[in-house]
Amino acid sequence: MHIYNGYDELVKSNVKDLTIICNDAGFGRKKDKETGEFIPKIKLSENTEKITNPGNKTIYRIYSKTTGKIRADLICLADETFDESKDMIIFDPQETWKKTKVRANTYTLRELLVPVFKNGECVYDSPSVMEIRDYSKKELDTIWDETKRFANPQHVYVDLSDKLYKIKSDLLEKMSLEALEY
Repeated sequence: MHIYNGYDELVKSNVKDLTIICNDAGFGRKKDKETGEFIPKIKLSENTEKITNPGNKTIYRIYSKTTGKIRADLICLADETFDESKDMIIFDPQETWKKTKVRANTYTLRELLVPVFKNGECVYDSPSVMEIRDYSKKELDTIWDETKRFANPQHVYVDLSDKLYKIKSDLLEKMSLEALEY
């Protein structure tokens, strides 16, 4: 078994008893050896749910301004920014023809991922148990009753941003054309 870095250079050889091997390409990105820039990558599968989303990503939760309830979760590129005063179009990752237009000034966004380590230093202050409880209660109130029911619950939608969807579509098209050449 071998481990390679982001430049496809061999790092370790004959590694035994590893539970998980993390390859940059498996996480949807790979570094260009000359520029150091990340190049979006994708992993294909016959099962559409297993196709990865390319790039360095983050997740935002979209809340309705009128109800305070969750509208959807949004997977997007980490460098994307959103203006709540503009319309936003989001896509279902598996059934990409299902698009939702979120109207301007009707939603708020909150990033779900928080940094724990930066440059090898811990930057996260762990909340107390009581703070976690209060946060959990507050978040539970943002979930619709239809989602909380036990019989036939409504799912919380997890969608892709327009930019991430375009990169994913382009990579899938490119790989499909390359496969036809063989």
